[in-house]
Amino acid sequence: MRLLRIKMWAVPVAAFVCLALLSVPALAGNGKVAGTVTDDSGAPLPGANIVITVGGDKLGATTDDQGRYFILNIPPGTYAVQASFIGHKAVQQTEIKVRLDLTTSVDFELPVEVIEGEVMTVVAERLMVEKSLTTSRSTIGAAEINNTMPVSDLQELVNTTPSVFRGYIRGGRKAEAKVLVDGIDVSDTYFRAGEGAQTHNGYVDVNRSNGDEFSAVGVNVSNVQALDIVAGTFNAEYDAASAGVINVVTKEGGDKLQGRLFFRRGLSGTKNAGPEVYNGLAEPEPDEETGEVDKTTYYDLYLAEKAKLEASEDAAEQAKAADYYVFKPGDITYGDNPSTEMELSLGGPLPLPRTNFYLTTRFLNDEGQLPNHLNKSMRHSLKLTHRVNDAIKLTGNVMVDDGGALGGWVNRNFSGKYAYYPEGAMGNKKLGTMTYLGINHVLSPNTFYDLKISQVTRSSEFGYSDDNGDGVIDVDEDGDFLLIDSAEMAEKYLGVDGSGADADGNFTFFTTNPGNSKNFDLPFGDNQYRLAQPGFYYEDLSRDVMQLKGDLTSQVNYHHQLKTGFLYRKHNISKLMQRTQITVNYSNLPFEISEYERQPAEMALYVQDRIEYGGVIVNAGVRLDGLNVDAEQIADPFHPSEEATYTYASGTEQTYRKPIRSGKSVDTKWFLQPRLGISHPISET
Repeated sequence: MRLLRIKMWAVPVAAFVCLALLSVPALAGNGKVAGTVTDDSGAPLPGANIVITVGGDKLGATTDDQGRYFILNIPPGTYAVQASFIGHKAVQQTEIKVRLDLTTSVDFELPVEVIEGEVMTVVAERLMVEKSLTTSRSTIGAAEINNTMPVSDLQELVNTTPSVFRGYIRGGRKAEAKVLVDGIDVSDTYFRAGEGAQTHNGYVDVNRSNGDEFSAVGVNVSNVQALDIVAGTFNAEYDAASAGVINVVTKEGGDKLQGRLFFRRGLSGTKNAGPEVYNGLAEPEPDEETGEVDKTTYYDLYLAEKAKLEASEDAAEQAKAADYYVFKPGDITYGDNPSTEMELSLGGPLPLPRTNFYLTTRFLNDEGQLPNHLNKSMRHSLKLTHRVNDAIKLTGNVMVDDGGALGGWVNRNFSGKYAYYPEGAMGNKKLGTMTYLGINHVLSPNTFYDLKISQVTRSSEFGYSDDNGDGVIDVDEDGDFLLIDSAEMAEKYLGVDGSGADADGNFTFFTTNPGNSKNFDLPFGDNQYRLAQPGFYYEDLSRDVMQLKGDLTSQVNYHHQLKTGFLYRKHNISKLMQRTQITVNYSNLPFEISEYERQPAEMALYVQDRIEYGGVIVNAGVRLDGLNVDAEQIADPFHPSEEATYTYASGTEQTYRKPIRSGKSVDTKWFLQPRLGISHPISET
């Protein structure tokens, strides 16, 4: 599994080297500017010239016989648009905001002028109502991020938009939202493949929805040119997303060298303000009359229970206190190191003609409240753009999001479960990459296409480290994760036949045994039961997807913009998971191993029409999606399984039901999805 991860990483590295040598490659989703040009009497001006400057290049259009014009393929951003006509004063409108997949209306009124002189400049006012919206949508541009948004992470940026609460769009799950970067789907579609399907789950702390597992890579805030959150219906060009679409357009280097540095460091101990994790560990005040301290009235339930057991006359109760209540106040203290965060961005021209770069890097080191709580990451991106000529633009982008897999550190998420037992907190190492190459080709003033090929990878590893090999997990151990690969290891860490005790009756670090079998009185099967130790867990999950995507856009006439495209996506999912089971009769099912590799494929075709009239905007389209799950059919639905025997690493044999496959692949499933969005502006406000 680890060799597979190296192979997955080699692909984006090779692509990056080729990109750097060839100076190749893609343009993300763009917007449109359209409007009319009239004289000061309201009469249309056919043949007027409209010019907008985009990154040093000029895009233009000429009005038709009704004074109408449109300019396609404009990246999101803020621009100045100028209109000119012989015998009239030229007018320039500034602060024109172009938004992703939307039409920005810019109308001009050119006063008559006998002698041409200076250009009249008009600052555009922000519209109260966005007439071209056919869905609930929020857009944040680079200017807002740099000047008004006190955020340092993309997730924080998403949380500032309507319809989003703590990363959840419209109340849906995080995994139900699509995340697009420059039009590339970086959603971690199969992140749930890491969750076990058995009923007797181990006591482990793998909470993916609490982190970033729903997205293969993160995006640095300084790399965001535009952020678009779609929380309603979607155009046919988008995959199905029941919650919403997070669409990110990354920045490109300009004609001048520019950079930005962000640095933030917290004060030592600031995380400890307010209620503490170990609040209430101090003994109660002595009785005013007797001066004695009643230890059974500790504020903390754990210590109060321990004191009651120690005060008992029953030797078994006293032994329970000595064996299981091993935590002592003062043994564990807060992590007192301040958090450090730094982000650097640099962009500009390269020595090659019409070639630019944009580089970002981010470092985060956040040590939490528990001694081994760590959230550390390094995130890098490099985008190269090259204009072959005025009609062809090549773009390439490489992103690397390292959560310890490359850097060699181990992260641990804070959990109150392990406040008194931090050794039980599981470590994790993650790595995400995205690489794409693409071309944007303008065929005519009315038509252009985008073609991209990409690879997105995500690997995540969870487990425990025992650096000194003594069979006990210590707080400061963060080496390679344990993998049970022999009967000796199984007995060392899981006990004889997975019982949680060795041949001499000494408890192992991990357990398969619920707490009631160790002198606790809570019946097994209730909503909660106590464990004196964590269950063993190891997981290595890799997700790799290659994608080919093409889109063709054509403004057929002033009122209709047609768009069509295709998508082919090939996944490679590999998983190795080992874990103990929590069950009363642990000798029957002490250990679970899950290992597989699958290569599902997706394909799609779509066509849509954007219809724009003064009183109504319609987005109408249809999408055909196909899914091949790379699985075999059950031979007989009435007799789907047969009895089989599995031998666990501990040597114990387990009888289970094995599915009977027919050898015939599951057919590709096809889904036809009509999409319709309508906007009818009632007024300007």
